[in-house]
Amino acid sequence: MLTGAMLAKVATAAGYVVLGWLVPAEEFGTYAFVLGIAVVARALQDQGVREILISRPPSEFREHCRSVLIYGAALNAAAVMLLAGLGALVRSTQGPAFPLTLALVAFSIICGTPWPVGAAKLSLQRRFHTLSLLTTSAVVVQYSVAIIAALVIPGAVALTGALVAAAVFKGASACWILRSDLRASGTPLLRRYFGESAALILGSAAFLLSQEGDYLVAGLMVSASATGIYYFAYQVPYQFASALGAALHSVLLPFMASTTRERPDETARLLMRSSESLLLSMAMAGSMLALLAPYIEQVVWRGRWGVAVLPITIMSLFMPARALVEPMKALYLGSGRFRRWILEAASLATGVVTGGLVGSTISTTPLGLTFGVGLGLSIMVSTMLWRTVVEATESRAQSRAFALRMLGTYILTTGLTWVVALAATLDLIEHVPGRAHFIAVCGVGTVTTIQVVLLRRTLVRDTLTILYSTRRRDRRVDHARPRRWLR
Repeated sequence: MLTGAMLAKVATAAGYVVLGWLVPAEEFGTYAFVLGIAVVARALQDQGVREILISRPPSEFREHCRSVLIYGAALNAAAVMLLAGLGALVRSTQGPAFPLTLALVAFSIICGTPWPVGAAKLSLQRRFHTLSLLTTSAVVVQYSVAIIAALVIPGAVALTGALVAAAVFKGASACWILRSDLRASGTPLLRRYFGESAALILGSAAFLLSQEGDYLVAGLMVSASATGIYYFAYQVPYQFASALGAALHSVLLPFMASTTRERPDETARLLMRSSESLLLSMAMAGSMLALLAPYIEQVVWRGRWGVAVLPITIMSLFMPARALVEPMKALYLGSGRFRRWILEAASLATGVVTGGLVGSTISTTPLGLTFGVGLGLSIMVSTMLWRTVVEATESRAQSRAFALRMLGTYILTTGLTWVVALAATLDLIEHVPGRAHFIAVCGVGTVTTIQVVLLRRTLVRDTLTILYSTRRRDRRVDHARPRRWLR
């Protein structure tokens, strides 16, 4: 699972490198706004279907398979109707490609209906290798189609058409996986299923809004070109943060669940150590990316996205805030506290949307939007982490000590980098002799300092131990079953 998640993120990053040459900023802006419009509709898309099946014994899967699939289709139909209504409200303010891109997103929702049920079956059978393979293949299909389509049709249409291709691939794979289960009879218990998944739908809506609500704000407040620049600048550091965050979430979720049940007194320690480890690694990655952003843009895109360098730099320095959500999400979901997760996700969404509104009001450039969203997200994540640690430790003294350690770690890692990265990006030290040498020395010094802290606290060793043990367990499960793909 971890290897598949990393490969999927590598494919995504490679896809964006190529799409950066093929798709102009205005088309990225239209695509981002469509994603923002579809946030509420996508919250209904199959949410809770996988959890409903996984929460039941594997022996009951065949009995509930067909009825849960009908329930998922009903949710997707509601999502499409909601998407159509939202699109009609903003149609007059958008360009000519907007209706087609919105229709393609709606069609992708319908095509992907069987996938959550098929993924649930693979999870119940512990066929994680197959599940990871299919997920990674869908990402490769999506970006391959996007790149090929962008050569001949407008970029926004190509990007949303690629969503349809990925949904068709996943839907067809799920139908093949479920071919023997769909013949079983079952009574659709729509009201019962909705009652079980209502909390997950609300939590998903809030979390999606915290991730993509800024696209909606950008599409309404700034131009399509500025929205596209912001979207592209956001994606560059997000690929690093989401890769590590998704991998750690898949590891921490079962650990948090078992720790909460068997050793509840260890929950606070696991949360604090995982948060410190994640902050150290993400602050280091964000600092290096901020330092190298102008040079990466020159090497990869040859000045085509030069206007996005400063937003990339700023968003890279806010990158740890996005990744720190994962340990808290794993804690709440692993302990079954879904209502609390809804409230926390809603607070994150409030921070992102409010920050985007304030930033775009102060300045309609991508820079104002980037700084507003990053600052709003960081404030809400810090507040959320403080509340969670205070509740887990039941001690404000320990929480204050933890907060000081986290703040000191971030300042140590990124304090000097803020000055160096912004100066390098703005060419303020262009005429200083040995500019590249100065930046390299600062970068090496930062990395060396972090390595000393990491070795002292042994956080990397702990994290790698968890990741390695999880991968070995997944391999044992994979080797124990027959090697028939999509059996």
